[in-house]
Amino acid sequence: MLFSPLSRFGLAALALACCVPAQAAGVVGTGTAVSCTEAALDAALAGGGTVTFNCGGAPVMLNLSTTKVLAADTTIDGSGNDIWLNGANTVRHFTMTAPVNFTLRQIGLTNGYTANEGGAIYAMGPSTLALTRVKLNSNRADGLGGGALFTTGGVTATLTQVDMIQNRGTTGAAIYTYNVNDALTLREVYAGDNMAANGGGAVRHRGRSLVIEASLFESNTATTLGATGGAVLAAPTAAGGSPVTIVNSTFVENKAGGGAVGGAVSLDNAPGSTITNSTFARNEGDGAIVVSGVSTLALKNTIVSASVGPNCNALGGATLTDSGNNLQFGGDTPLSCGAAVPDADPLLAASAANNGGYTRTMALLAGSPAIDAGSACPATDQRGYGRPTGPACDMGAFEAGAVLAGGGGGGSVAGVPALGPWGLPLLAVLVGALGLRQRRRVPGAY
Repeated sequence: MLFSPLSRFGLAALALACCVPAQAAGVVGTGTAVSCTEAALDAALAGGGTVTFNCGGAPVMLNLSTTKVLAADTTIDGSGNDIWLNGANTVRHFTMTAPVNFTLRQIGLTNGYTANEGGAIYAMGPSTLALTRVKLNSNRADGLGGGALFTTGGVTATLTQVDMIQNRGTTGAAIYTYNVNDALTLREVYAGDNMAANGGGAVRHRGRSLVIEASLFESNTATTLGATGGAVLAAPTAAGGSPVTIVNSTFVENKAGGGAVGGAVSLDNAPGSTITNSTFARNEGDGAIVVSGVSTLALKNTIVSASVGPNCNALGGATLTDSGNNLQFGGDTPLSCGAAVPDADPLLAASAANNGGYTRTMALLAGSPAIDAGSACPATDQRGYGRPTGPACDMGAFEAGAVLAGGGGGGSVAGVPALGPWGLPLLAVLVGALGLRQRRRVPGAY
């Protein structure tokens, strides 16, 4: 028996209906920018589920007069649109009540404000929070902190390809993970020009784990005299502490308050921490990288250069270990990252530039002693480009001469999700009706 395209579609739809749980869902807008209103957003959010937008091709600044309280699992997906939610320096965008799982994709949150915590998002656990291709710009919290995002109660938060720019907070200007059970993962995140009064110019972390991968922290500041952690202040509160992992990331021109410790990164009560294949340049403080308390930190394949103050500092019995293939240069204290770590100019580019990948990187110039001087590096560099390109991989976050892992071109390669039991019939319908079209991401754009 032969099936028409319509009958094949009917079978696929039936498969979907049988296998996918029903959820409340809504669409904001009817195809024009003016149809995308706060009232339409409120209606779409009712009952949770997946919310999408149909606002036409023009950018939309959707002004909020009230905070949106999420009491059910919710996904907000701005794909195919250019949507910004504007708190007008008056309201927070979202409050998550526990236990609620919240996913936010391809949307901007700007000008959120609270006199308490979390200028854009306040997340209460136990819950999960996933942000992908989200912009968190110019948000502010005047309470404990978390200018853009505040988590507590056991939130597992994952941010992927998120920009956090010009946020302000008492501490943790972009993010403050407050609870001992909170976990934070940052992948391909850009944090720039964030400013906190009391430490953690971009991120303050007190939770059970912090992982930073393929990210750029640039020109973040802890402003008050003695405020630590110009970019990142991690002081886990768990008994015995918890580790921090930083890999394939760049920290440039971050500043701790009034010469305080940790111009880029300050770790306290963080045993078992590692920094691997990362680049630190021109950070200002009493140590660009500082460990204190019971912290132990292993540096590997990492460049620490041209700090205003020492490159590294270990305080109060904390331990900083040279795990091999590191490079230090400049700073006001010779060999502060370890007597066995070579002291030589890494010949970094003058600034972080768009060398491919989602976040900008500091290239290694020709003749750099960091080239082919690493060992046991990650398979890719900060950009997602393959290592090694020579006889050995390079120190730092940038692999000189590398090409995109998997071959050719720039940008990022998106993974293909596994197909569920309904996926194959639906895919057959889509291929038959529309054909396959290739989409390529423009770095830094929605």
